[in-house]
Amino acid sequence: MISAFQRDQTLIRVIAKHDFGPRHVESIVVLKDVQWGSSFG
Repeated sequence: MISAFQRDQTLIRVIAKHDFGPRHVESIVVLKDVQWGSSFG
């Protein structure tokens, strides 16, 4: 087995993991029925 470093290659490992464990329930906000953009008219 030949490693990426022996071949002079760049090796990048990306791990996507969403950790959603808030300490306080009060820190969560849910927005409902929100009009985004310039709809003030």
